[in-house]
Amino acid sequence: MIIDFHAHIGNSDVPGASILQHGCTPELLLYLDEQAGIDKSVVFPTTYLDYQKGNEIIAEAVKKYPDRFIGFLRADPKHKNALEVLKRGVEELNLKGLKLVPRGEDFQNPVLDELLEKCAEYKIPAIMCCCKVAREEIELARKHPQTTIILAHMGAYIDWQSHRLCIQAAKELSNVYLETSTVLTQVTLKEAGNQVPDKVLFGSDAPALNPKAELEKIKAMEFGPEIEKKILGENAQKLLKER
Repeated sequence: MIIDFHAHIGNSDVPGASILQHGCTPELLLYLDEQAGIDKSVVFPTTYLDYQKGNEIIAEAVKKYPDRFIGFLRADPKHKNALEVLKRGVEELNLKGLKLVPRGEDFQNPVLDELLEKCAEYKIPAIMCCCKVAREEIELARKHPQTTIILAHMGAYIDWQSHRLCIQAAKELSNVYLETSTVLTQVTLKEAGNQVPDKVLFGSDAPALNPKAELEKIKAMEFGPEIEKKILGENAQKLLKER
């Protein structure tokens, strides 16, 4: 089974939001997944002013396509209702994880810590976009050892130094995993698969990026069948308890 651990559904209502945050329909994602041969996708909302709305859209997509989507919620620590959004997302909407984008937010924000503590209580993972802030997010992972934290983009794009920080964190910290979308540096992607094969999760950032291209990137690493199976689905299955 191939599981994409990073995909979006929604149509952002934030003024000035990137075009990549618009038109992300469940049907478009399913089409791209079918082209790529992806069995399931972890999906979370695009950017919204109020994530109650975005999380409802995810829950509806999961209800409509339960065999294809695994729903994660989003919550903004800067919003006063962030903990309420998390509670409703897990307890009422039955979403299985939390997506955070702390870049630009205050890492000393106590609500961010409270959200991560709640994830540990609910026994759900938190995936965090770590573009340019890998070091800060690794420190959060150290601070919250009971919370499973997935470092999205593995530090981002061609930032090989951040990639290596993330790989080292995954080696040292039992609660840290790495996700591969947008990682373009072949050397460090190869290092991740070889050094922490049980901690790497395939992701595409679909539909902004084409999942077929992201999948071929992993296959091009020639990890060998055992490691490739782990990265493309087995690690995600264990983490999410998916069948």
